[in-house]
Amino acid sequence: MTWNYRIIKVDNFYSIHEVYYNEDGSVDYWAEDSAGAFSESEKGVKRVLKMMKKATKKPVLQVGEGTTRATDTHKENEMTKAENKRYAAKANAAFKEVDTAYRAAEAAYDAARAAEVDAKATHKAARAAYRVAGVDWDRACDAALRAADTTGE
Repeated sequence: MTWNYRIIKVDNFYSIHEVYYNEDGSVDYWAEDSAGAFSESEKGVKRVLKMMKKATKKPVLQVGEGTTRATDTHKENEMTKAENKRYAAKANAAFKEVDTAYRAAEAAYDAARAAEVDAKATHKAARAAYRVAGVDWDRACDAALRAADTTGE
């Protein structure tokens, strides 16, 4: 049995629900309560939202009056088990790539933060050295800027 998120129209209202399918691809049943993006992690919530977004590209299911069965108003080809496995493998590979990119970005951010801390420490040390030497920091900075302007640096 397979499932996915689908938009379902009940009376004049639309909402996203989990929909479960028979082996032949026909709708078996759907969750009565509309779906929410719940997970144990931020990454999980993003994955659920991505799956929900795919529901917007499929035909809307309709619930007829006096029934709780959702019917597909458009004939569509549902994925076979082999297609499901291929899709799952591609999705897993894509999630690994995204995770790798996220970890690299996180490492770059951490390195930038460390460099910023090093720069601040160097700046404080230089200021302290000028103070010990009896040189006014602001005057020294202004003189360095003027010298840089005249040398074209």
